[in-house]
Order: sequence, then C-alpha cells, then structure tokens
Amino acid sequence: MPKEKSTHLTPKQRNAIEILCRPEWDGTITKLCDEVGVSRKTYYEWMEKPLFVDALNKQIDKYSESMLPEAWKALQKKIAQGDTSAIKLFMEVKGKYKVNVNMSGSVVFLEGDDKIAE
Repeated sequence: MPKEKSTHLTPKQRNAIEILCRPEWDGTITKLCDEVGVSRKTYYEWMEKPLFVDALNKQIDKYSESMLPEAWKALQKKIAQGDTSAIKLFMEVKGKYKVNVNMSGSVVFLEGDDKIAE
C-alpha cells in the first residue's frame, strides 16, 4: 500500500524552518540537523518536498518583509553620503534609471521609456 502524502509539517520540520529563518542564526546544515534532531539525509529529503520548501519560502518572505524598513533606512544613509552605487540602486528601484547595451556595444541610458544619452 502506498504511503499517503502528508499535508502537514512535523514539529521537527517547523522547528528547522524557524531556526533557518532567524536572522541571527548562522549555523551550518550539520548544526541545524543536530539542533532539530534529524540526520542530514532527512534534511535533504525535506528539501525535496514542496510542502516543506513552500513553508520555508513563506517564512523567509515573512522575515524579509519585516526587514524592508531597515533596508530602506540603510539605503537612504548611503545616498546621503553620496554613494553612487546606492544612488544607482535607488534610481533602478524607482524605475528612473535603466541601462541597455545596444547591438553595437554602446551603453544607452534610459529614463522611463525615453533615451537620455548614448
């Protein structure tokens, strides 16, 4: 008789996801497996299961969304310091700066849909 497909995470899987998503955690897969109480083989089997991967990705999204204000403040500080990489990133995110390389190899700077310089 085939094994039924589980629709729920085990407590160990939920624990592993929580540990992996903690911003302060910087351990290895081996350390994670030791903390959760599973083998590395089990961990890699979990990583092949859509249920586990989807739950992990959802938790990562939750944590990363909470980091947006911090990232925004850090970007603003870099911009205020004149960091050209930060300024370029800001302009790209806001859709104000795009770079295309045309077929001849020239770089074309675009603002919105308008050509600025070639």
